[in-house]
Amino acid sequence: MVKNKEITVVIPSFNETENLSILIKRIYKEFPSVKIVIVDDSSPGENKKLRGIVRDQKTIILISRSKKSGRGSAVLLGFREALKDKDTKYMFEMDSDLAHNPIEMTRFLRKLGDDNFDVIIGSRYLSGGKVDMSKNRIILSIIINKFLKILLGVKISDYTGGFRLYNRDAVKFLTDSKLKSTGFITLSEIVYKLNRKGFKIGEVPITVRNRKHGKSSVDVREYVKSLFFVLKMRFKSE
Repeated sequence: MVKNKEITVVIPSFNETENLSILIKRIYKEFPSVKIVIVDDSSPGENKKLRGIVRDQKTIILISRSKKSGRGSAVLLGFREALKDKDTKYMFEMDSDLAHNPIEMTRFLRKLGDDNFDVIIGSRYLSGGKVDMSKNRIILSIIINKFLKILLGVKISDYTGGFRLYNRDAVKFLTDSKLKSTGFITLSEIVYKLNRKGFKIGEVPITVRNRKHGKSSVDVREYVKSLFFVLKMRFKSE
């Protein structure tokens, strides 16, 4: 049985103050007193609002970077902060835009213990998973994930999903690794490196919701740039 004090939730953020205020409440409703690390790249004005929201939350650590430096580097920074707490044995990673529902976190924890997995990925494309997004975004995501599966060869269905659970050993390996990417494609690089190192990766179905507040910071240009990075990574590792 995993205790709340053994869990830290790492959340990368960029101008998501409104969504984060809701997400924090939802997390604590399901897992009272878990630790939360928010790595925020928002503008000074947005960051000030966020600092006001978390000021009285003793179990929340807010790391402010003041400029957009990429989701991947934000998560790794959050992991390094979480590792400082010796009680933390498990680390969730989730989006700040309410795409992920904390009520599903129990499913991850159950799966992690079933077969001694090191990492559990929340999948939109596993049987039972759902996606509530625009048709164009769904098609683009499916194409990218099909491409990544062919290229990287890891037996999972969702390479770019940002709702994940890691054990401490997996996180320690990642923070010690020299990851090359900084944006959302770090999610794929992480899976690739963990798989090559022999960590056991599992999946659970999740529902991904479209955002209600704000807009996505990932554009088509970043998708193209990320796919070129994956090609370079794959063939350089041979």
